Amino acid sequence: MRDETRPTWATDSVASPTAAAGEQLTTDSTGPDELAEMRQPPARLVTIIALSVFISEALVMLLLAFLPPFSTLFEALLDSTLLVALLSPTLYYFGFRPLVQRITEHKQAEEGQRKALTNALQATHALRANEERFRTVANFTYDWEYWVDPAGNHIYVSPSCERITGYRADEFAQNPNLLKSIVHPDDQSKIIVHNHAATETGEILPIDFRIVTRSGEERWIGHICQPVHSEDGRYLGQRGSNRNITEHKRVEEALRQRNRELALLNRAGQELVSILDLDQVLVNILEEVRGLLDVTASSIWLVEPPFPSQGESQGKGLVCWQAAGPKNELVRGWQLAPGQGFAGHVAHSGQSLIVPDAQADERYFKGMDQQTGLKLRSILTIPLLVKDGVIGVLQMADTKADRFSATDLALLEPLGASAAIAIENAQLYEQMRQDAETKSVLLREVNHRVKNNLTGIMGLLYTARNRVMVEDQATYRSTMDDLINRVRGLSTAHDLLSASGWAPLRLSDLAARVINVSLEALPHDKHVSVNVLSSSARVTPDQAYNLALVLGELTTNTAKHTLAERDTAQITFQITLNDRDGIVCEFRDDGPGYPKDILRLEHSNVGFDLIQNIVRKGLRGELTLYNDHGAVAVIRFEAQVRD
Repeated sequence: MRDETRPTWATDSVASPTAAAGEQLTTDSTGPDELAEMRQPPARLVTIIALSVFISEALVMLLLAFLPPFSTLFEALLDSTLLVALLSPTLYYFGFRPLVQRITEHKQAEEGQRKALTNALQATHALRANEERFRTVANFTYDWEYWVDPAGNHIYVSPSCERITGYRADEFAQNPNLLKSIVHPDDQSKIIVHNHAATETGEILPIDFRIVTRSGEERWIGHICQPVHSEDGRYLGQRGSNRNITEHKRVEEALRQRNRELALLNRAGQELVSILDLDQVLVNILEEVRGLLDVTASSIWLVEPPFPSQGESQGKGLVCWQAAGPKNELVRGWQLAPGQGFAGHVAHSGQSLIVPDAQADERYFKGMDQQTGLKLRSILTIPLLVKDGVIGVLQMADTKADRFSATDLALLEPLGASAAIAIENAQLYEQMRQDAETKSVLLREVNHRVKNNLTGIMGLLYTARNRVMVEDQATYRSTMDDLINRVRGLSTAHDLLSASGWAPLRLSDLAARVINVSLEALPHDKHVSVNVLSSSARVTPDQAYNLALVLGELTTNTAKHTLAERDTAQITFQITLNDRDGIVCEFRDDGPGYPKDILRLEHSNVGFDLIQNIVRKGLRGELTLYNDHGAVAVIRFEAQVRD
């Protein structure tokens, strides 16, 4: 019997736990229509379920209201896929499959949107972080960076532009021509050429130029730029970087100035030392100083007399030997008393002096302004020191106050040292020149007297010979002729040495002169041909006197013996110079030759005794005699003059 209080779909269509264990539920008597009817839930059950859900939601809301700490947990539970998963079998069981599918699809769509939103938020955060990072890199760069579009408008300007130029970044953005307007007028053309080249060639071109800041300060900018292109090759403008290199330029200019100063000191030192004319030395010093410091006036004051002994300069006055600048002709030749003016003070103390304002210093010599009309303010004076003390001062003056610094002093003191040496050298040279001129006058006087004495001796010998000739004594006559020839040879050597300033003589010139002079007394019907081969060998004055006597004796011997039986003869004189033998002289004639007793040194006369003594003792050499188609005499001695 069927229980009317239970729904038929709950007992007939669903197996009970007992049936699942082994009992078979028979449905053969139930048709399809009945099964469909049984599967449809009764309206009463739907109402009950809906009411249960409503009551459950109300209870949940009450729990959420009165239990705040658990609200988050409940919200997550109700909103989670876990709750859907727990309720799905129940809803499925009661026939709510479409509802479950819609809820699942809705939750999946919500989950996809949530993930997409999360990804979008993460991408936004990453983009903001990258933007912040790049903005930090760009805005906090020390150099002035910018980017201009193809039309010349500033897309970006780094804030550092204000530190460099005094103008803000927005001012450059609002005024595209602001950068061009602050370029120094002297560098405008340089910028135009640079911009044209950078645009035309696309090369990365560095350039240095000056700008004038908002405050009017002049600054150097190191600029470099290059074109900007997109990935697809579109031209996006120019990217530029400007760096403040003012300090670098100052150091660079200071280095160049220092190099110029060192080069000037080196050149001035070489030139000053090489010049021995005092006035030229002083002019060069002043020109170098004025060119180096660009001062109004400069002058050199020397102690009188020009050669003070140690400490003596302190009691001597000064005289202006040279001056450069306005009215220099009025200053040149001025004299200052000992200790007068800044120049006198430095000459007395031997210490350099810098005066920032001469008009306020009681030591200033007011006569300078009165005479020149210049109101000098800055004075720099350095002493010119040598071994024996102060020989003068070098002074620079300018009409500007506080013109000179310790740097100028450090630069000028080495120049002053070179100038002092140059002045001392010039003074010593002048003294030596005067001494040499005095000695030259004395030497000329001595030469004149020696020549007169030799001439007097020769006159006495001629007188004696004439007396002997009258008495017809041939031996005495020959002796007197020999004496006359010897004195004539000495006189010839003396004339040559005097003409050369007693410098070493070329031996070939001496030999030619002595041989020809010795033959001047030959009779008119007798002739001797002389051939002296040229040589670079030179001899000292002592050697010249000895060789003059030897050559005179050899020439006289040739004239006596060769021309005794004929009217002509030949003399050849050859000189050889080498390191092993020194100087070798060969005297050769074409006469009968030396007698055997002369060659064996078994017999000698006054002439050959004189020759041997002079060669051995005077020349410290060696004499060799032999015959070879005539008489040959070879003289060897040491070369004392080396080229």
